[in-house]
Amino acid sequence: MKEEINGGNTMKLTKEQENLLKFVPSVEVRKMIRSRIKTLLKDIKKTHNLSNELGWKWRMERDRSNAKREINLIEQQLINNYSIQQAKKEKN
Repeated sequence: MKEEINGGNTMKLTKEQENLLKFVPSVEVRKMIRSRIKTLLKDIKKTHNLSNELGWKWRMERDRSNAKREINLIEQQLINNYSIQQAKKEKN
């Protein structure tokens, strides 16, 4: 999955991320995951801006890499949750 950074400062989850979130039963947990992904996307955008302004390219790339890695881990957990939900559905 790939994060989307849409027009200006608007950070949105991909359609695939939103679809996977539908399989998280708890509204509160979905809200927390969505918020965390958006925060990480903002951090990625901020590192791009700071990198350009201050020339701290190596540090910004490290921070951006860490944020992308965390997004990938969250997505993997969402995919695992989806698989579990589908398995439960098939048993019934």
